[in-house]
Amino acid sequence: MKKEVDRLYQHAIIPVLLGLASITLVVALYFCSEWLVSSGIPHDASFYAYGDEVSSQAYRAKVGQLMALFFLAAAICIAAVIVQRRLMGLVAIVLGVCSILYIVL
Repeated sequence: MKKEVDRLYQHAIIPVLLGLASITLVVALYFCSEWLVSSGIPHDASFYAYGDEVSSQAYRAKVGQLMALFFLAAAICIAAVIVQRRLMGLVAIVLGVCSILYIVL
């Protein structure tokens, strides 16, 4: 039984974790570039971002939070692969999927 669980972990969980780490890292780098670009906008300027009119300072704060969230999710997924603990791997999958669903929904 232990061999089947180890095989499942090796052939299913680890590829899912690496895929989630890749996706969350790409999204984190996107928000990082948005955060860096938004620093050049004057603080009192307002513009439409994702359907709402916000100040550039509020937009930069929100993008910074999302950047930190996705870098953290990517780090957790990568750490779960390195440590190779089944419970940590499942928790990392749940956190990675939840962080992606946070953007989608």
